[in-house]
Amino acid sequence: MKHFITPLIALLLAPSAFVQADDTPQLVEMFSTAPPGGTVTIPPGDYRLNGATPIPLVSGMTVSAYGARFILPETLGNKARAVLFAGENVRDFRWFGG
Repeated sequence: MKHFITPLIALLLAPSAFVQADDTPQLVEMFSTAPPGGTVTIPPGDYRLNGATPIPLVSGMTVSAYGARFILPETLGNKARAVLFAGENVRDFRWFGG
């Protein structure tokens, strides 16, 4: 029995054993269901974004993200902000925290 436990522990602790979820769908849902001129409140926590789907921004929106930490893909480099959030002619937009 002892030889089965050691490989299992090694597998569980290996970095590749951890699947990093993408939180983009939940954020897209929060942003897209906010009423016009409304506030989106992102609860405190870590949010992983893969950059495949931009999160929609609209005019008049306020985002409260105090305590939220966004983990961005390293492959996007300094383009991450342009790719992760999108909107056209966005005005009167406010973001607090994050």
